Amino acid sequence: MIEVYLLDDEDVWFYNDLKLVEKIGDKYKVYLNPFKVEKIVQLEDVLKPHMFLNISRTYVRHDPLKAFLIWQFEGIVLELTYKCNFTCEHCYVNSSPKRKEVMKLEIAKSVLEQCFYLPYIEKRVHFTGGEVSLIWESFLEIAKYAKNLGYSISFATNGVWALNENKIDEIKRIGFNDIEFSITPYHIKFWKKEKLVKAITNMKKSGLSFYIRWLSDMDHSLDELFNDFHEIIRGIKVISSPVLRIGRGRNINGFKDFPTGSCFNFLNLTVTPNGDLYPCCNGSETTALGRLGNVKDGVENVLSTSRTSTLRALTLLGPGFFYKKLGIKLKDYVSICEMCNDILNDESTYAEIRKFLRKQK
Repeated sequence: MIEVYLLDDEDVWFYNDLKLVEKIGDKYKVYLNPFKVEKIVQLEDVLKPHMFLNISRTYVRHDPLKAFLIWQFEGIVLELTYKCNFTCEHCYVNSSPKRKEVMKLEIAKSVLEQCFYLPYIEKRVHFTGGEVSLIWESFLEIAKYAKNLGYSISFATNGVWALNENKIDEIKRIGFNDIEFSITPYHIKFWKKEKLVKAITNMKKSGLSFYIRWLSDMDHSLDELFNDFHEIIRGIKVISSPVLRIGRGRNINGFKDFPTGSCFNFLNLTVTPNGDLYPCCNGSETTALGRLGNVKDGVENVLSTSRTSTLRALTLLGPGFFYKKLGIKLKDYVSICEMCNDILNDESTYAEIRKFLRKQK
């Protein structure tokens, strides 16, 4: 059973492709667009390959722009740099002090301008890297530009800049809506405890809206954070999730369970320092086959015309669907992101999925 969003509508485009499980009087609950929602119900096997293809064709026939509504991005992630003052074990983009990539101002501003008027991208921008505070002036200029355009803005950071109260004041003046303070078992190794406590204290005193991001694996639980910092983090929101074993974190001892589900309803259009576009910020930008195009070709054009049907199917159906259907050999995966990462780095598997989808027409 897959949980999907439904709404009542007399004009049903995809009725024959649905197996409905709820009947209200003499009418059924059906959906026109699963991304504009009113009520959640259960459907059996609703996300079938032939249905995906029919939806895509119907959108294209009615309006080429609507074809991309299947993505419905929750926002934009700008990876401003891969340079970092830490070299964390888990970092899937392999950031380090040796990395040199930095997004040019004109690329960042172009992305922000183009995406602001596209209806299928929410007006939220999350800045990440690398460590964005290492390109301080450029980071602040881009953030201010996004804020002035009308975006909600946030950023991920290891928090070293928070030792400097002048920098905290600069961040406050920009007006960030939220800050993701990465305090994980992998980040803590690069801190002296007293300095980390000072950074957290400064953040709390500042009145800035922030939360702590923790990552767990088989060797590290959330208890570590509370045991070591329970007094100082009292009252701070903590968000914990399993670590992604991608890139440098490939060999971390992660939780072992077959991941299910899909990611179509929480994707973020991700832009790398050179302007390449990817459908998510959880590792697709590290793959050989996940690239959608480049900003210089026009975001709307790339998203409307690029070779995206297989990527759409992966996000809509979930990689686990294809692993089972095609009998792909399984590893000890922690998340669907790891599964997708392997698919998008393996040309033969990717070709098999494309072949399978073509047969559904």
